[in-house]
Amino acid sequence: MITVQAGRLLKQRGWGHALRLPDSVTYPLALALYLRLALSAVAVWTLSLRPVRETALVRAQYLGIVPLHDWLLAPWQRFDALWYLRLAAHGYDARDGSTVYFPLYPLLIRGVAPLLGGNLMRAALAVSNVCFTLLLLLLYHLVAGRHGHDVARRAVLLLCIFPTASFLLGAYTESLFLALVVGLFLAAARGRLALAGLLGLLAALTRLQGIVLALPLLWMALVSWRQGSRSPRPWVAALLPPLGTGLFTLYTRVMLQAGPVTSVYAGQVHQQLGPPWVILGRYWTALTPHWPHLFSYPTGNWVDALNIVLALGVLGLVLPARRIVGTDLWLYALATWAVTLCIHQSTDRYMLTVFPAFIALAVYAPGRRAGQLALMIGAPVMLFIASQFVLWSFVG
Repeated sequence: MITVQAGRLLKQRGWGHALRLPDSVTYPLALALYLRLALSAVAVWTLSLRPVRETALVRAQYLGIVPLHDWLLAPWQRFDALWYLRLAAHGYDARDGSTVYFPLYPLLIRGVAPLLGGNLMRAALAVSNVCFTLLLLLLYHLVAGRHGHDVARRAVLLLCIFPTASFLLGAYTESLFLALVVGLFLAAARGRLALAGLLGLLAALTRLQGIVLALPLLWMALVSWRQGSRSPRPWVAALLPPLGTGLFTLYTRVMLQAGPVTSVYAGQVHQQLGPPWVILGRYWTALTPHWPHLFSYPTGNWVDALNIVLALGVLGLVLPARRIVGTDLWLYALATWAVTLCIHQSTDRYMLTVFPAFIALAVYAPGRRAGQLALMIGAPVMLFIASQFVLWSFVG
């Protein structure tokens, strides 16, 4: 069985046995190692076949960051990663639209860089890869506690082969944000609401979507109150994610004199905002005139198709899954889906954060064949999208 074979990698080499590590540790570690090696190999292979030409347009994307030319770091020095590197090096500027990027990830990059020779890109990838490994470990334990080890293995595998999973290991915030969010739900499940609230605050300082964590925390507080608890801790925990968002907003408005994040998105970043059905309609409108040439149209309309398919697919998994994932995760998933789909860009990547969909799918599709089928379909698509990212195609 493929999913079991992946989890036995460390034990086959003697590491898991020597360290007496359980499968709940060796399986996530093996997946993290496999994915890191696979992405690095794909990047090297892609660039060896089709080297990137540094045109004026490509050079402008670097935002003043010195381009790297090695095989390990340079392939991931793309798009939003360069914004995080710039923030880590120079901080915010109200005039360039950088205030749409929340501060925790660039602060971690700046803090880790001196430990790695001052190389910001090396620090960014180190933070993301450590957070990704931690994410898989936390997700495994969260799912195993609710559904058992078989479902936990399938859930972490499905996350790793999601079409845009490569962003979890790039210089992006996805792995940090998800590690904090999954850690929040795991802490709450173990009755550590103060820790859950703190993780919610940190998640809200990582991404705009972090504010939605107030909703499941409020639900937990309400359940606790109905059960007779009169402790204020659950209610205080629910206030911490909005506090994190509020603190960063206050900083940008007072210290930087920047506009609200919605106006920055629309005015400086030039991203259209709207309700989810409007954003989906815009993707469809952009897609339909060119659907016969899905992969040849210069603007890459296959990405619009991917945005639609993943957004509707994730919603279809989450909507009926309240009893499967629990009300807390269900509320988080729906709120995150709605908030992320208010931005007309990167929907395929943002769907990574709706991780309860992977839990639901792992429950819906039990058995060895389902895991093999998901691996055979998902892994090639994920690696193809990673190769396009390396070639400077905007895929999320």
